[in-house]
Order: sequence, then structure tokens, then C-alpha cells
Amino acid sequence: MPNIDFTFATDVLNPEGKVRLVTSLELFVRVPDSTGTYYSTPVGMAQKIDVSEERNIVYNFVIGNRNPSRCRDLIPGPVTSSTLALDMVSLYQVNGIGLFTTPQPTDKAIAPALPYNKRPFDLVERWLNPSTGHTLYEIIYTGCYIRNYTMPKSMNDGSDIRVVENMNVDFKDIVYVPSSDFDADIAGGTLGNPFQN
Repeated sequence: MPNIDFTFATDVLNPEGKVRLVTSLELFVRVPDSTGTYYSTPVGMAQKIDVSEERNIVYNFVIGNRNPSRCRDLIPGPVTSSTLALDMVSLYQVNGIGLFTTPQPTDKAIAPALPYNKRPFDLVERWLNPSTGHTLYEIIYTGCYIRNYTMPKSMNDGSDIRVVENMNVDFKDIVYVPSSDFDADIAGGTLGNPFQN
């Protein structure tokens, strides 16, 4: 029986416990008031978030390249699209547009229409070590504006009667903020590995 080379195989047991789990993610919104002071609020009603970025890549061909059928270089262009797709459950006292436009909500954050989003907000992904609860790092999507917003209401199949909001958000930049004890937490924690205690 021939030997199988597992050099590049995925370690399914993941003995160091470094799998990133969606359950380790908390989502926050940072909304500015009229003075430019930002207030942070958890987005507990989010069901799904999809991040997408796009840019053009130029294939650079040159005469005399060792393999003339292949380009010598790939030249990345500027990012032309940075979007987030959010699915959220609409609550009686809070909806998505209201949460992203109310700087410091107390009990209500309702906005009925897209033009209420007049100032850019930030969305923050906070990734936690599920075994310790410590923050590992944050990914901040800055300068966000809501591009489009839908709130379909349907009871066709009756399986889910919640009112759900869908929105596409454009963002300007991404900021990565590691915690001060990131390396120690990664090395020491199980990070949700089911094969370790």
C-alpha cells in the first residue's frame, strides 16, 4: 500500500483550537452625534452579515517572457466596491435604519426611511475567545452609508413570521484593532475547540 503525503492536508482535529466561530462574533454600531462624538451600541438583532470587496486586476504581458502564454505580473487596481449585506430582525422599538442613525438610543431607535441616514456610521465586528470571553480583535468598517433597504413582509409558508430587514451598506475603509493580549490568548485558549477541555 503506497504512503500518502499529508504535508498540505487540513488538520481536521485542529489541535491548537484556532477555528474562528461565528458564535464568537459580536456586532456593534458606532453612530456620531451632531458634534462628531461617536456612541457604540450592540446590534443584537443582526441575523447575517456578508462582507464583499472588489477591485480590478490588470494582467501585464511582456515580450520575451519565459512563458509567453502567461502574464509576467498581476497589477492590482484600486478597490472599486466595499459593501456589507445585513439581514436584521425588525423590533417594535428598534429597526436597522433607526439603530444606525440614533447616536445614543435609550429605549427607541426607529427611522422609517433611508434619507434618515445623514451621517456616516461605523460597524464593528468584535471577535471573542469563546473559552475566556476576552476580546481578540476588532474589525471596524468605517464611513458607512446605507445604499439600499428592503423590508419584505410575507406569510406565504408560515414557518417564520418575523419581520426581517435587508440592507446593503457601503463602507469607506477597514481598520483592524488587535487586543493587547492577542498572542497570549491565541496560544493559551481553546478558542472553542470541541476536542479539548
